[in-house]
Amino acid sequence: MALPLSAGALPYLLRAEPIAPISGVGRLVAGEGFAAAWTWWSARSLPLRLALGPWLMGHASDAALAVATAGFVDLAQTTARRPERLTWHASALALLAGLEIAQGPLGFGTFDPQDLALIAAAYVLVAMLCERANRAARL
Repeated sequence: MALPLSAGALPYLLRAEPIAPISGVGRLVAGEGFAAAWTWWSARSLPLRLALGPWLMGHASDAALAVATAGFVDLAQTTARRPERLTWHASALALLAGLEIAQGPLGFGTFDPQDLALIAAAYVLVAMLCERANRAARL
């Protein structure tokens, strides 16, 4: 679960300009030195950003976040009954979809239908595999 979550966060930390939430927290913690630190980091992360390419930087990170979220929900709700787990999974997927749709107005990205489809596919696949494993463990 930690690996997909880290992979989902990595592109946000490799951006040339920080997204609004990272910028806000950075300025709160480091003050005006944050801009200089980000500029330093951005210059040094450019080779990795170029090596990952636009598809991995843009789309795969959303799928990794969906995988991590599905794994977390399954782990947190393992002892719950199946209808309750499915409700939690549906709620988490709706939250991820809402975040994807709202990221443009929130100021840290743009809505991409391909991302939304990838998030849904990755989440549903992991949730189905988790349900299958839960069912096998109960037999």
